[in-house]
Amino acid sequence: MILRTLFPVVFALVIGCAETNSQTADFEGNIRGGLASGQITLTFDDGPTVHTGKILDSLAKYNLKATFFVTGKNAKRYPRIMERMRDEGHLVANHTVNHLRMTALSRAQIIKEVGYTHMIIKPYVNDNAYFFRAPYGAWQYWVGDILNAAGLDFYVGNIYWDIGGTLTSRYSADWNCWSKKISVYECGQGYLNEIQDRRSGVVLFHDITSSTARMIEYLLPKILDRGFSVVRLDDVPLYKNKM
Repeated sequence: MILRTLFPVVFALVIGCAETNSQTADFEGNIRGGLASGQITLTFDDGPTVHTGKILDSLAKYNLKATFFVTGKNAKRYPRIMERMRDEGHLVANHTVNHLRMTALSRAQIIKEVGYTHMIIKPYVNDNAYFFRAPYGAWQYWVGDILNAAGLDFYVGNIYWDIGGTLTSRYSADWNCWSKKISVYECGQGYLNEIQDRRSGVVLFHDITSSTARMIEYLLPKILDRGFSVVRLDDVPLYKNKM
């Protein structure tokens, strides 16, 4: 555990200093994997957007829960979708305000990006389960040191991914599929290939395009038909034990 240092009282009151007293989590290096064979957890970055509702519809159809790493600016823009995420049992997580590369920011900017987003998403987080993913996966230990010292050490992070990060001849990454005009079906098959090959892991998607929403509708029954179980991130012992 990285020791906390005294941070300005006003900011501590805003982010909710009670959380730092009741939890033992802190920022560290990239955290990934940790799921049992046959288990996956679904994560969505960068939303919410007008397309998130369709993804929520698909998840509800199969009674599945996911983790949404939201940006502060989009969470403010779509409060009803945020309420729906919370009310339908999904995990709302922190993905900064403006989706900037944290390793290129100043200390003050780093704290603002995470701290301000925390204030926005706090009403939508169930069970004080606070998780963080850095935009672009850009992360260094010194970024975590800054956030821990700022009183944000009740967050678990940086949450990385195992599946969906790279587009190859066999595997897919949704953001790259659409930029290269790959079809929803072909991109979905790449995800299925990687899930089947790796047998478990944290799956990365982005809920910012209609193409990903259509792909999720196609993917979910295929994943279940292959015998995989879908769990929420904080139900995985590796992540739950860090809270």
